[in-house]
Amino acid sequence: MLHAISTIVVVLLAVGVAVRSNRRIHIPIMIAAFSIDLASVLAIEISRGAIKKAITAPPPLLLFHVSVSVTALAFYGVMFVLGERMRKGAAHLRPWHKRAAWVFGACRASNYVTSWMI
Repeated sequence: MLHAISTIVVVLLAVGVAVRSNRRIHIPIMIAAFSIDLASVLAIEISRGAIKKAITAPPPLLLFHVSVSVTALAFYGVMFVLGERMRKGAAHLRPWHKRAAWVFGACRASNYVTSWMI
């Protein structure tokens, strides 16, 4: 079930990127993707005790997965702040939003791939 939710999030992110020039559609899609992703992280913690598992001698793949997952979650925040400031008129932040999106995308893609391996 959690893999299906993660796949939905990845699809939402891809659609959000595809419609990035239409802010009216882009912003709600990206907020939905973040909300669903955050809810799934909470569900994983509640159902699997992920934090406890991750801090008690994790294998290297799990450690990598946790690292890229936490980085992706942090970059959701960065993307939101930069996006909100751009929405309010700070167009000069667009290059930073784009750079942060590349880092976020790499981390989220790594998270998705490794989630099938652990």
